Amino acid sequence: MQLHVIARTCSNSLLTPKTHKRICGDDRDVLIKKCFISLANTIRASQHDIKLTVLDDHSDSQFLEFIKNEAENINLSLISLEKRGPNNSALEQFKVAAESDGLVYIVEDDYLHEENAIDYMLGAYIHFMHKFNSDTIIFPYDCSLRYQDGHESLTTIYHDGVRYWRSVDKTSNTMFTHYSVLKRNWDKFENLAKNYPKVLEDDTINTLYYSHINPNASIRVFSPIPSIAYHVGYSITTQIATSHMSWQDLWNRIPNWSLIPGWFYNPKFYEQIVYMLPSNAKIVEVGTWKGRSTCCMAELIKTSGKNIKFYAVDTFEGSNESIHKTLITELKTDLYSEFIKNLKFCEVDNIVVPMRMTSKEASKSFEDESLDFVMLDGAHDYDSVLADIQSWLPKVKKGGMLAGDDYGGDWLGVTKAVNESFGDKIKVINGIWYIIKK
Repeated sequence: MQLHVIARTCSNSLLTPKTHKRICGDDRDVLIKKCFISLANTIRASQHDIKLTVLDDHSDSQFLEFIKNEAENINLSLISLEKRGPNNSALEQFKVAAESDGLVYIVEDDYLHEENAIDYMLGAYIHFMHKFNSDTIIFPYDCSLRYQDGHESLTTIYHDGVRYWRSVDKTSNTMFTHYSVLKRNWDKFENLAKNYPKVLEDDTINTLYYSHINPNASIRVFSPIPSIAYHVGYSITTQIATSHMSWQDLWNRIPNWSLIPGWFYNPKFYEQIVYMLPSNAKIVEVGTWKGRSTCCMAELIKTSGKNIKFYAVDTFEGSNESIHKTLITELKTDLYSEFIKNLKFCEVDNIVVPMRMTSKEASKSFEDESLDFVMLDGAHDYDSVLADIQSWLPKVKKGGMLAGDDYGGDWLGVTKAVNESFGDKIKVINGIWYIIKK
């Protein structure tokens, strides 16, 4: 059984006017990135066959690159919409869902998901569909409005064998259901998408849902208690949480470094490095781009409480790789300013010492056998990697580590330079090569 997840995104704040205060703060860029990471995580955590379609409304190239990178190992289709605006993106989202085949999860870009949210929704959907033999919708947010004076409604509490659920009669555009629900009721969904906010959910899709005042409706809707996806773009937080889960827990679990564009996806390697490093260690990272990996390392150092001196080396002019050239031309500021901004965003500007120079120039600033760890992730061509190894290996202490990223696969220059330098002495973990200096 394939599930089709259809998300719509827009990083352009000019196209998404703020009408109310958000519980997570005013930085929309942080909001949608954390929410997308949580969506990608719950897709990867599922054992089911899932296709992800992202309908994007004129986001900049930096955000689109972020989407592609975060959706690594996910069956992704990224579609840039021609028309602008939330009404059109909602309409296109409903269309894609109605034209799918099987189960669909349509989701807006300001929902923060638990890691197992998709599997919880799928299990509940199957449970309630068989229990009531009716069309079923799962709305993953236990909406705060249900607990406000004047908004209460009769509900029934159920348990699907895993968690508690309540019957509800209202949803937003976000829902988990079968494509046929949208196809058979297309007029309601189309009307909502085209005419919102003149026409609201209560005028359209909510009229389809079963309740004590609408007992002849054919669609039953259920929400979890507590939420498994939080509407963090909303003005009021949900009323029910548990001692081990809340939207703040989920929010804080996504580290700030992961919101920085880049190609670093091995935090566990850096975790091990920081764990093994002595206090007062000196380490260097060569090649930082915008600081994604740098900020990860710095956050780990900060959390460890160790007095580790951390140097980040980069020309901040990019390499000759085509993607670097493209992304640099589209930057609103220079790369170095972007790097410094990200250090401050992650609150690690007091941990990192930037060295704005070439790798070879930077290596001359350190005495031989003075460094505990050096990470090479600069230019990836053979000559550059070989030169980096020759420049930095003498600077590493005996018992220290020299490492680098992107070994194997299409990175022929990296692989050749490393093999020629160290032969079978290297170890490789998830594309990261390393050697302990004897």
